[in-house]
Amino acid sequence: MTSSSILIKNGLLVTVNESSDVYSGDILVQDSEIVDIGKQLTHPKALVFDASNYFVTPGFILTHVH
Repeated sequence: MTSSSILIKNGLLVTVNESSDVYSGDILVQDSEIVDIGKQLTHPKALVFDASNYFVTPGFILTHVH
């Protein structure tokens, strides 16, 4: 089985804590699992996406509920 890595760089990361913090950073995903969140992350074989000026959010379910 082949391992796959994705590196999302310079995104505006949205948290789901009580204060809904937003900060600039990177996310490293390996085999469909987030393995690192931080700044200036690198990975030699990752597919890199430049998320500058884009929001990176967790998967939302039922975001519009009355």
